[in-house]
Amino acid sequence: APDGNNYEVNVQLPKDRRRLAADLGNLPISTGKRGPDGELRMVPLRQIADSVISGVLTLRDNQVTVDPRVPPLEGFGARIAFTRKGVSVKDGRARLAGNPISFEASSQKEGGLQLNVAGTLDAGRLRSVSNHPALQFVEGQTQWRGNISVRDKMASLRFDSNLVGIVSTLPAPFTKAASANVPLRLALHERPGGQRLLAIDLGKAASARLLLDAPPANTLKGKR
Repeated sequence: APDGNNYEVNVQLPKDRRRLAADLGNLPISTGKRGPDGELRMVPLRQIADSVISGVLTLRDNQVTVDPRVPPLEGFGARIAFTRKGVSVKDGRARLAGNPISFEASSQKEGGLQLNVAGTLDAGRLRSVSNHPALQFVEGQTQWRGNISVRDKMASLRFDSNLVGIVSTLPAPFTKAASANVPLRLALHERPGGQRLLAIDLGKAASARLLLDAPPANTLKGKR
């Protein structure tokens, strides 16, 4: 409906979310809201140069595959807000290997994306997606937190847990009672050329560094 320099139009979002950006193109959007039927309200201005893009998209109960080597994220849902300056993700929820996780993300002023994530790790559910022999000696649940940053097409990941709630009957020095606080840290850093450095630290018991995707073979450094 025309109103001075502005007018209003409703469009239906495509069911295929991957087509969203292509379908929106360069439409100038000053306010946005996604209702239950998946609509965006767009208010273009007369002068495109003076227009502002912003919007909100709510996703519910989706399945997302981040990497084919990792179980998909089930029940993926989040509130995604976007402007010309960046993107933010709030109220993120999903299940990874049956374990619930929560997350938030935002684009950074210097470029790139920062993702904060937290969840619960259940040893029994982990065995349902991995048959590693060591998991047969581990029981219980524990909380963990992590962050993922992406900049210049390279990612850095870090995950931390005190493993409180996990019981391990593995041989020493990996035996653990449920009440014991044993800090675990996993860190993965991408390097130019496709190499990735994985760092694993388990309290004073063990430390390892793995150089992944490094020709001709991976290298391992560790201590006990």
